[in-house]
Amino acid sequence: PSPFFDRPASERDALPIDRRISELEAEVAQLRGIVEHAVDAIVSIDHTGAITGFNPAAELLFGHSFEEVQGRNIRMLMPEPYRAEHDGYLR
Repeated sequence: PSPFFDRPASERDALPIDRRISELEAEVAQLRGIVEHAVDAIVSIDHTGAITGFNPAAELLFGHSFEEVQGRNIRMLMPEPYRAEHDGYLR
């Protein structure tokens, strides 16, 4: 459940801005905790395939720290033939 997003838009819009920010920050912190403690690898990318997120389980699975992969194309983590084909999937 989301205290922020489970409300109708009209009700959310009526909240004072500082309360909206506070509730969104709490939700971001909760989601960050879930991702950081997940036992499965979670890798997020932007529209170009550049890595924007890499949780600790991904670091263990792929043997790279987030600092090493941040901004690099996700295809670096893939074996052939997937590596060569991957960017075509993003279009």
